[in-house]
Amino acid sequence: GFIDVPVVTDIGDPLASSVGMYLVEVTAYLEFENITVTDMVPVTFNANGGVFDDGSEEKVLEIPYNEGFTSYVEPPTKDEYVFDGWFDESGEYVNGIFSRSGMEVYAGWVGIDYNLILDANGGEFYDGNTHLEHVIPYNEPIYDIINETLPTKIGCVFTGWMNSETGEVYSEQLNFMPGCDLYLEAVWANIIYSAEWYVEGEPVAVQEYIYGERIQPPVPEKEGYVFYGWTQEEGSDITVDIENMTMPACDISLYAVFAPCDDTQYIVETYMMNADGEYEPTDTVVCIGMTDYEVEYIPPEMEGFELNEENSILSGTLVGDGTLVLRVFYDRNKYVVTFDDTYETISDEYYYGAEITEPEIPEKVGFVFEDWIDSDGNPVQFPYAMPAEDVTFTAVFSICDYT
Repeated sequence: GFIDVPVVTDIGDPLASSVGMYLVEVTAYLEFENITVTDMVPVTFNANGGVFDDGSEEKVLEIPYNEGFTSYVEPPTKDEYVFDGWFDESGEYVNGIFSRSGMEVYAGWVGIDYNLILDANGGEFYDGNTHLEHVIPYNEPIYDIINETLPTKIGCVFTGWMNSETGEVYSEQLNFMPGCDLYLEAVWANIIYSAEWYVEGEPVAVQEYIYGERIQPPVPEKEGYVFYGWTQEEGSDITVDIENMTMPACDISLYAVFAPCDDTQYIVETYMMNADGEYEPTDTVVCIGMTDYEVEYIPPEMEGFELNEENSILSGTLVGDGTLVLRVFYDRNKYVVTFDDTYETISDEYYYGAEITEPEIPEKVGFVFEDWIDSDGNPVQFPYAMPAEDVTFTAVFSICDYT
């Protein structure tokens, strides 16, 4: 803001450009004169992505040196941004002209603030919240904000975000804040879990469910047993409430629990020796008992017979399919028949119930044979069934009458 004038000495004389050597001390002073600046400086205004009111993106204006910009140029506009002043190439804020050589300035912009709302959509974020809200300027990076706050949901895997207004699903994370409020809902994919069902250690069914789905169990059957329920611990009889059970967030195995029936059938067969010494089936009885328990049959005593314990099967463990068979064998006893005709005694063995035929008629001099009688004096009727005891038959004679 000043111009040059000649240098003068302390006595007021101008100092020559070449003064040489003097023997006297000289003090020189530099004098200045004030001037009125009328220099105009060219300034380039760059809208930096915006536009001026005439639609241009750049203006070059002559502005007096050392004056501000406000009264010379209207600020540009830019969608979704607010004008924040003028800045030089280095990003320093400037508000006036401080160089006669001219300069270029750039519009600074600040994005408009919008709301970013994240909805866990049935899940939750790390702090237990179901919603997170952020205020973010337009076009500011939001990748890290969204990526660091992914929600979780039991039984599901996070697959992306959905714009709740447009329904658009973003399988990849968004990078920058759009020029509007953004409401994002978490998108979930159900994890498929398996339920495997076992009966007697063997898998009988494999089903697939999602978390929380009502389980539909198979109905197992086992002969001789009543189905009691399902347990998650093999070998345990502690059952789960299967009617109200829903699928947990993991694979599961369930094992059938059975209770033994108390009306399982088994058979008792009876074999009796005939009079020829051979066994014949004579009776079959259906009995009931509790599955897996030991059963025992106590055979009754039979007249003329004796239990054959060696051949008989009188006990066993009752199996659920009712195939247990117990067998009872009776041996037929033998008894002695004695015929006494006073002259001689003849004895022989017969099986109980065997048919005894009448022997030859005995002879006795001077007598006539009348009959055979038993020990009680009763006449014997032949054929005679062998009783369950030894018997003696005695011949009865009468005296002959001679004429």
